[in-house]
Amino acid sequence: MEHLDDQTLKKGLSEIYRVLKKEGYFIITTPYKENLEQSMVVCPKCHTRFHRIGHVSSFDETKIKKIFIKNNLTIVKLRILPLGSFARHPFLKYFWKIFNKLQLGFKPSNLFVIAKK
Repeated sequence: MEHLDDQTLKKGLSEIYRVLKKEGYFIITTPYKENLEQSMVVCPKCHTRFHRIGHVSSFDETKIKKIFIKNNLTIVKLRILPLGSFARHPFLKYFWKIFNKLQLGFKPSNLFVIAKK
């Protein structure tokens, strides 16, 4: 989703809705509150500015909910999850929410969403 502009995302979700079976599920994960400016680079040849891995949109809970409602998808589950080494750590993976609330520098990194037709 983060790689699609608004118009393409709208078309894509419309197509997903069309092909989903009744009561079918749609599962996504996307970066959470990504600061797109932090990953912008400039091509040294043509001086075009772009995101280093092609992201054009950033999402939070409110934006995801609005997008899914507009596309007639009901959110069944929405979670903010850590990914990467923090999520794999045998001890820290269970306490990242506490660390985040205490502002110890551990930030959630992805939205995990299950939606239903």
